[in-house]
Amino acid sequence: MVHKLKPFSFIYADAKGNIAHFVTGRIPVRSHSKAGTRPARGWLNEDSWVRMMTWKEMPRVRNPPEGFILSCNHKLSNEFYPTANTWSQGYRALRLTQLIESFINNGTKITLEDAITFQQDTKSLAAEEFHRRFFLRKIISKSICPRAPVSEDEKLLCAALEEFRRWDSHVAKNSAGAAIYHAVYQTALIELFNGICGSLRDICLGK
Repeated sequence: MVHKLKPFSFIYADAKGNIAHFVTGRIPVRSHSKAGTRPARGWLNEDSWVRMMTWKEMPRVRNPPEGFILSCNHKLSNEFYPTANTWSQGYRALRLTQLIESFINNGTKITLEDAITFQQDTKSLAAEEFHRRFFLRKIISKSICPRAPVSEDEKLLCAALEEFRRWDSHVAKNSAGAAIYHAVYQTALIELFNGICGSLRDICLGK
C-alpha cells in the first residue's frame, strides 16, 4: 500500500530509539539512465518505461552509524534512480550535519530548542565558498574598486565591496552583505550563461 502512494520522503522514529528514512511512490525504470531528466519522446521505444521499481529497490536507511538522518531536498542515496536529477546541492544538509555533529562530539544532548535553532540557522556554506573564491584572487576586487573612490558611483561600489568583504556568510533578513552576495551571484550566473548560451541566453535563464 505504501509503495502506491505518491512520491514522498518519510523520516521515522519510535520510542525504542529506532530511526529510519524511506521513499514511497511508483517510480518508472526507463530504457536508459538519463531518461526522466528531460522531456522524453514517448512515441519511441528507446524512451519508454521498462517497468516500475519494486518496494525493495527504493532507497532507505535504518539506524545509520552516524546516529541521525537528514532530509534537505538533497540526494539522499547514490542508489536513487535516476542517477542524474535536479537535486539540491547539499550545502544545507552539510551545514546541519556540522551543527548536529558539534553536539555529538561534545557529548551534548540535542533539545527541542536546539532543533529549532538548527532550523533557523542562517549560515550558508554555499555563500561562504563563493565568498572565499571571490576574494581569493585580488584582481577581482581591484577591478571593482581599483583606486580611492572619487565619484558617487565609485564610492558606492567600494563601500559595497568592503561590506561584502566583512560579511560572515549568514543570510539574515537584514544583512546588507547577504543582499550584495545574491546580487553578485546572480550577475555572475547571467554573465556565465551569456558566454555559454549565446543567442539562447533567455532559454538558459528560464525566461
